[in-house]
Amino acid sequence: MKSTLGILLNFGDSFVEYKKSGRDSHWLNNYLKFYPQTFQPVYVFSYANEVNPYPELIKLLPNRYNLPRWLYVWLLPFFYFKEFRQCRVLRVKQMLGVWPALMAKWLWQIPVVTTYGYDYAHFAVKEGKWWLAPWIKLIEWFGWRFSDRIIVTTPNNKARSVLIPNGVDTNLFKPVRRRMGKIINILNVGRLVHQKNQFALIRAVTNLKTPAELTIVGRGPLRQEIVVLAKKLKVNLRLIPSLPHNQLAAVYQAADIFCLPSHYEGSPKVLLEAMSCGLPCVVANKPYGRFIITNNRNGLLIENQVKPLTDSINQLIKSSALRRRLGLFARKTILKRFDNRQVIAKEVGLLKSFIK
Repeated sequence: MKSTLGILLNFGDSFVEYKKSGRDSHWLNNYLKFYPQTFQPVYVFSYANEVNPYPELIKLLPNRYNLPRWLYVWLLPFFYFKEFRQCRVLRVKQMLGVWPALMAKWLWQIPVVTTYGYDYAHFAVKEGKWWLAPWIKLIEWFGWRFSDRIIVTTPNNKARSVLIPNGVDTNLFKPVRRRMGKIINILNVGRLVHQKNQFALIRAVTNLKTPAELTIVGRGPLRQEIVVLAKKLKVNLRLIPSLPHNQLAAVYQAADIFCLPSHYEGSPKVLLEAMSCGLPCVVANKPYGRFIITNNRNGLLIENQVKPLTDSINQLIKSSALRRRLGLFARKTILKRFDNRQVIAKEVGLLKSFIK
């Protein structure tokens, strides 16, 4: 007989939000298809009053009264106390959603496994939401102190942490044969915010020795500023709003070079997807990059400034052998360390270890 699993989404999240941002297919292919193979039923607690998009896989427990999320987070365990008490283990998908799970643990002694993907307080400050940082730090303290295990996606030496990196659907994100044309297609995927350092990438493209098109996939508050800068510098820019996750593979496969010059990241799925498609990648020499990239073997690590970006892209344009070698080893890295079937198997094994 299979045991019951409870999944708590990040604070305020829902499948409605996932669909808007294109993450719904990622959730389906990387999590929801796998959990029911081991657990039955699988309860998913949502912050929206929504219809279950996957009734054959999960039992969705919605915010039936449309309560604001700051209130609902306190009442959730009481609205669904029967379902919570059936759960043998609770899986919190991001640390900011941990509070209802901790309440359930204190009330009914249910083990809690939480993901800590990145420094949420640091991100809040960098995005100008400094007033949220103290509250986020408080939630993080409780999450680290009382969760039974904390899944980290990059190395972390804190107590009870377990390294399980993000994974990639390697059957969807796979290489295709493609020859570089006269116009080089450079790709970046990410929100249009200062963190992603897309202004530096635009300036780098202006200095290339070969005609290039810069494709950026994402939405964000800097869209207009990015368009204005590209027009001013005469950069051939193609902006694509966020796509459903299963349509992103074709965008990677149409690119020649992938660039991720972000100032900071957690464990960037977009880099893993680009590598899985066999793209040569230019990545900022930051902790998130060094965890995945070995310089000049499966990618290029660079200082995330205009000149190093320009020089590295020019180097890749000039050498087809370098592009092929980096792309080949990038794909091998993903198959060895980041294939989603291996990653989810490790996570499921961790969850099962709490079921007595």
